[in-house]
Amino acid sequence: MFFTLLKCVKTEKFKPLWNLIIHWNLIFQVSYAERFGVSNTARKYKTNRQYIYHWKNRYDGSWDSLRDRSRRPHSHPNQHPPEEIKLIQDIRRRNPHAGLVEFCVKLMQRGYQRSIPGLYRFLKKQGMTAQRLPNPKYVP
Repeated sequence: MFFTLLKCVKTEKFKPLWNLIIHWNLIFQVSYAERFGVSNTARKYKTNRQYIYHWKNRYDGSWDSLRDRSRRPHSHPNQHPPEEIKLIQDIRRRNPHAGLVEFCVKLMQRGYQRSIPGLYRFLKKQGMTAQRLPNPKYVP
């Protein structure tokens, strides 16, 4: 019965309820740690001390401090600048059938300085890989 209830709560329909249960559990752990110490809390809740310290340091009395934080990076310093993107798009428009190495050579003649695998990853993400020519008809 209990596991069936947990399965229901974990579905998308009951996700807010599941988050509420997790937050309450964390609040109980933090308040218990403040009263009885981290080691006793870790034993009682069958977890390790580092986990309790993590949430204890993060909790400031509000629900928002216990929410999941974004893992998105603050910046991406090695991304292609707009000038390189425009150069790649212009040359790909003029040479839609050029292979990767040939395309990279044409770019390098115009000042592109990145590696071939880096160019390949960019082209693949943008959906600009080489368009294959159809095979010619067999004429006996």
